Amino acid sequence: MALASPLSYEACPNDLQVFHANAKSSPLARSHNLKRKPVPAATTHGAYRIIDTEECLNEYKNKDDDKDWPTKPQLLRKRTTLTYFVLCWDVLVTLLPVVFLVFAACALSLDKKQLSKFGANIRKGNTLGPTVFPIVFAAIAARLMKGIALRRAEQGTELGLLEQLIGSQSLAGAIERIVLLRRFGIIGTTIIILWLLSPLGGQCSLRTLAVTNTNIIEQRQVDYFNVSLIDNGDDVMSVFRSGSGLYNDASAIRALLLASLLEPDTVLNSPVDSWNNVKIPRLDDLSPFEDPAPENPWVFINQTADTVWSSLSGLMIHGLPTTGISTFTLESSYIDFACSDSTWFNASSNGSYDEVFKEGLRLHNTSWPFIAPADRTWGPGGTLVEVNRSTTFFMDTSFSDLTGDPELKGPLNLIYASLSGVPDNVSALELFNCSLAVARVESDITCDGDSCAAKRMRRSEVDTRSSYTMPFIPRMIDSILLFLPFATGTSYSGHSSPIDQYMLGSDSPMVPGFEPVAPNFAVVTGRNFSKRLTTIFNTVWQSSLAPFGIALGATGNFSAATDFANPIPLASTTATITREVLVYDASYPFIGLLLIITLVLQACAIAGLILKYTATAPDILGYISTMTRDNPHVVLPNGGHTLDGLERARYLAKMKVQLADIACDQAEGHLAFVNMDRDTDFSKGKLSKKKLYV
Repeated sequence: MALASPLSYEACPNDLQVFHANAKSSPLARSHNLKRKPVPAATTHGAYRIIDTEECLNEYKNKDDDKDWPTKPQLLRKRTTLTYFVLCWDVLVTLLPVVFLVFAACALSLDKKQLSKFGANIRKGNTLGPTVFPIVFAAIAARLMKGIALRRAEQGTELGLLEQLIGSQSLAGAIERIVLLRRFGIIGTTIIILWLLSPLGGQCSLRTLAVTNTNIIEQRQVDYFNVSLIDNGDDVMSVFRSGSGLYNDASAIRALLLASLLEPDTVLNSPVDSWNNVKIPRLDDLSPFEDPAPENPWVFINQTADTVWSSLSGLMIHGLPTTGISTFTLESSYIDFACSDSTWFNASSNGSYDEVFKEGLRLHNTSWPFIAPADRTWGPGGTLVEVNRSTTFFMDTSFSDLTGDPELKGPLNLIYASLSGVPDNVSALELFNCSLAVARVESDITCDGDSCAAKRMRRSEVDTRSSYTMPFIPRMIDSILLFLPFATGTSYSGHSSPIDQYMLGSDSPMVPGFEPVAPNFAVVTGRNFSKRLTTIFNTVWQSSLAPFGIALGATGNFSAATDFANPIPLASTTATITREVLVYDASYPFIGLLLIITLVLQACAIAGLILKYTATAPDILGYISTMTRDNPHVVLPNGGHTLDGLERARYLAKMKVQLADIACDQAEGHLAFVNMDRDTDFSKGKLSKKKLYV
């Protein structure tokens, strides 16, 4: 556009006269007899000149704004499309605190609940609290400050209050206004406290929900290997019950026994076997009492290397969780031996032992019992197979009148005779005379995941059957006594059986060349012999009840582990499971603070919205464009007084303005907000730090 040539304000007296005339003729000026101090022409410089204001306005406004400068009288508040858009935005800002209320409610609902995807999203949202909350707070609090200032300006108030309100757009700004305006009072303190809620609310939102460990207690039914059944013809399905069963499954029993004897010391002394089955100790070796105490107290188990186990293989437990601590009580039983010290017997001059066993033996030939009797070896289909196998020890009973009734009148008597430790040129044997009974116990088991240990034991108060009631019938005990000497294979001349080695005190009887603790049975006490015979006998007996189940361990499929047609005998008990799980922990103090702060923020949002849209005056406070209103150094046509700050700024967006020295040629400067026409004019009104200004 074509601009007028540079002129001083002296060259445009008509414009100034019009301006001053308008100012002096205003009602406020007339009522207060206001006088505007004129700006002498000598204090101006040539950068200020007469311009075509109508033409310049077209250059000042944005190119995409097709509205003209309002010169005609208008309402102070008018409704436009932009007004409704801004209203929608303000309503959205007003509702933003509800989001934090929802997050606080969600945090409360997740308290003490296990981790979930929903909870993870809530925690992720809470991490944004320290960032988002202050932003929302600033938007709402700043709008409230402006709304109060505009309402007070309409009603009439002190300029200092307006300056304090408009300048308190942040915590730093509020502190600055209090200090510089020296307005130390209730209003200033309230504004500071309000702004302090912003960072506090952000930190509270971050700390509303945490993750912690807690214990969850539940009860569950678990199944375990039941070794307490009694053979009444149906219950006990031991491999030793029939010849065909022994023929089919003897190899599985041998494998389990050999694996148990091959266990390292860490497993032998462990409360579980190689397959993670819980082992039951021998109660008599735990009890501090010489005789059973009448009150039947619980005996706590101190897991040491000296613990005597009732069996090298343990009891399978099915249904345990993989995590957590499970506690339960199970009923079990084992064959308990009580043996006297060994006795040395010499053979007759003809090398036989007929004189030793005058009453006869049930299973063996008394003349030379270290050969397996052919008529007691079972073959396929239950047929008898004649073999000639020798061994270094044998087991038998002197009871010749055993019947099919498992209920005995007294303890069953067994003998264990061995050649181990006897010189080759001497015809003699070491014999232990033992009695056996059934120990029925209940054990408190504690499992960490599926790894269990017996913690305490006592005599069973549930299974009160006589200790003389055997779990097997005579035919079964016969098979066991004939099986044991050859369970680890056939012994050759000059070599002791691995079972003999174990009975002599060796914990590694299967290791070649490993010397036993005792050189012969003469130095093995009946007490120690009883412990080991109890362990080895029950290992074989329990294996016969579940030859294909023991090796499955605690996590095996019991229903699939059958002896062809015989399922594993099971019993059930109720386990109390305590699991340490991660749960959400709602912080009630922080949630309470967040709710209070958010409700205060919500009240501020509603108040700010109401103040903004019930005000009569346009929003002109705190805008740079307001400095162009009624400014003699900003040349604009009449009108535009109904515009708010942002609307006026949009019209004058490209106007070049400056805080300039309009008396740059004088000794004393005069600071004013002026408009320029060219960028080169800025240098003429540049302020100086060394110059004095009026």
